Amino acid sequence: MSATVYAIAGGKGGVGKTTVTANVGIALQQAGYDVAAIDADLAMTNLGELLDVETETGIHHVLSGKTAVEDVLVEGPAGLDIVPGTGGLDEVGNADPANLREAIAPLRESHDIVLVDTGAGVSHQSLVALGLADATVLVTTASAVAATDAGKTAAMVDRVDGTIAGVVVTRTEDDQGTGADIATTLGVGLLAEIPAYEALDAQEPRYSLAEDSNAATAYDRLADALSVYHETSDSATATEQSESQETQPSGA
Repeated sequence: MSATVYAIAGGKGGVGKTTVTANVGIALQQAGYDVAAIDADLAMTNLGELLDVETETGIHHVLSGKTAVEDVLVEGPAGLDIVPGTGGLDEVGNADPANLREAIAPLRESHDIVLVDTGAGVSHQSLVALGLADATVLVTTASAVAATDAGKTAAMVDRVDGTIAGVVVTRTEDDQGTGADIATTLGVGLLAEIPAYEALDAQEPRYSLAEDSNAATAYDRLADALSVYHETSDSATATEQSESQETQPSGA
């Protein structure tokens, strides 16, 4: 079975796309899948930094044709394979998003699941990633502005004839709209609600450092839902898997 490629996407910056990519990647890896995570937010790459990975070559070098994706893979927490980003403006300018297909292709053959952390907003690089993915995971907070922007991302997915696996609502709190409300507004299934952290300055990835937290439990539910989609290619079955699991209280 070829890998399932998920674009992790949201219209607004700061909603937690990279955090979701890192944490659910670790959760899926620990569940027994071979997982690769690509930092495709070319202007603001920080997946490697989040996972404490340091490297001189990365996705920019691959997209500029200087090296193969297999040569920049770095092993992260729990054995998660990471294609990180790298620094300078010259590297960003030389990276051609059109080469992302060739970067993903070898990972499809060598892994079970590939997660593509996309940039915010409407851009050519985001459209390329959404078009190459087997399914898009929308990420938003419960704020109205973020949800509206997630709706714009959903429209971009439709524009490239893509599929939405569902939505992840991050930093949920009792006084905000629920994940179910956001999912209904967007017209998609709810994959997971990730509760807000009490210690906002704590180090990521939380999944590894706080395995008994409510957030880690939520990432386990998200990993279960994505694994169901991987097996069935059916978003309704994936979101039903999430909904069938016990709802956890907010906080971590």
